[in-house]
Amino acid sequence: MTQIDAAFAPVTAPDADVAAAARARQEQLTKPPGSLGRLEELSVWAAVEVTTTLTALGLAVG
Repeated sequence: MTQIDAAFAPVTAPDADVAAAARARQEQLTKPPGSLGRLEELSVWAAVEVTTTLTALGLAVG
């Protein structure tokens, strides 16, 4: 195993349920769907990353 492989070994796949919940929340907002473009994609990514990090630290999510 290379150093790069070892460094990324603990990285888990994104949580699809969290991403789906974030997308569902986007659809509830008062704006045309998809009108914020890349910003909407980034907000889903941020939701997944924050949830993953808090869970890994043993902190409450939600």
